[in-house]
Amino acid sequence: MRAHGDLRGDVQGDLRASRARGTRSRAATAVVIATLAILAGSLPAEAEGVLVTAIGLRGRSDGFAYAWSANHSSARSATEAALAECRKQAERVRVPTSACTVTLNFTDQCVSVVFDPKSGAAGIGWATGPDRVSA
Repeated sequence: MRAHGDLRGDVQGDLRASRARGTRSRAATAVVIATLAILAGSLPAEAEGVLVTAIGLRGRSDGFAYAWSANHSSARSATEAALAECRKQAERVRVPTSACTVTLNFTDQCVSVVFDPKSGAAGIGWATGPDRVSA
């Protein structure tokens, strides 16, 4: 038969062991969550982009508007944003907003647009690349 003091010591020991297991369990859970967060952050994210252009009715000499939108989670949201901006630009240069059309879709790329801003100039160009210098 155990004495009353021994029983209390066993209960206190069991409580300490239970607390230690709980602490280790919480620590292990925290490590797993932190590891998952790091892995999720290192996964490649798709950065969708789109270039939208609008050329005047009789060509570039009648005006040119463009807009791009990048780093979207979907091509649809990139397109909506670029179309909205192109329409604003088209109104400013008096090009029909209906002329704004998707010219180029890109993923995880940079885009550049070049044109001569002089009135009547005909040259327009665009490109994509893995970085700003390449594009």
